[in-house]
Amino acid sequence: MSAHFLLLLAASVSPGVQNILPAEFERVVQAELTQAGSTSAVRGKAIADAYAQLHSPAHATGLDALSDSDLDLLLRAARKLQVYRPQERVERDMAAVVDVLVRRGTQSTVHLQTWFDAAIATRKFATATSILLAHPQIGRPPPPKVLDADITLDGVPVYALADDGQSLLRRRIPVQSGRWLVVVSSPGCGFSTRAAKDLHDSELFRARLAERNVSTAWLQPVEKTLDIAGARRWRDQHPDFPLYWASAQRDWPELETWDTPGFYLFQHGQLIGAASGWHDTRDGIQAVLSLLDQIPTR
Repeated sequence: MSAHFLLLLAASVSPGVQNILPAEFERVVQAELTQAGSTSAVRGKAIADAYAQLHSPAHATGLDALSDSDLDLLLRAARKLQVYRPQERVERDMAAVVDVLVRRGTQSTVHLQTWFDAAIATRKFATATSILLAHPQIGRPPPPKVLDADITLDGVPVYALADDGQSLLRRRIPVQSGRWLVVVSSPGCGFSTRAAKDLHDSELFRARLAERNVSTAWLQPVEKTLDIAGARRWRDQHPDFPLYWASAQRDWPELETWDTPGFYLFQHGQLIGAASGWHDTRDGIQAVLSLLDQIPTR
């Protein structure tokens, strides 16, 4: 065993480090619990602030100087943050932690799954494929094949289900042009699927879209999984409501929250109104109609 490795082991049980990270990780846990009744955006900010306090002393100390248990805490904290704010920066933090654990030979399946999920959430499909090839025991499905559609330079990047029902297409939604009703939704969310059915069956809704020349885009949040089967069901059940996957949260700074369902009305790239939730058919439809009424008839 090398002297360098022995030094690392000695550093990993440093009392100072051991006293810092568990306490700071508890702040991450409490940040989520205390904001349990808030929107996902509010919870995400609270967790991001707590994560920064956790990551700062760990970064200053150096990952190689941390114990396996402290590295595990870093990954668990990053995983919590990724649920609300999937970011490449946090994925890179995970990658650095896993790298240390792999070099030590102390990584677990959960550690690798956490990194893989973050790569999917940040749309780093090549990274996810590399993880799966190196560690097939993690039991995650391979990332889908990604194809390029007729690419235009304008619009917000998204992914759509390809005709084969398995692959993804890179697309763009031209929300900077015309009028768009963007609906944050998910095929796995019962309120989203109910809203889609109710609006599909509403002649008033369809007439209001036509009167005001509004296009629709149903947008799935950035998440650690890609529900391909759910997207296929959605396409079969709601062919008039195209469903997309968001590429990154930062592409949609106007969206206050990614809670589903959320309705956001854009005119020439500017957000002019929003509504959220779907608990009652009549009230839900009326809320969306009132939102569309903010645009005068053409």
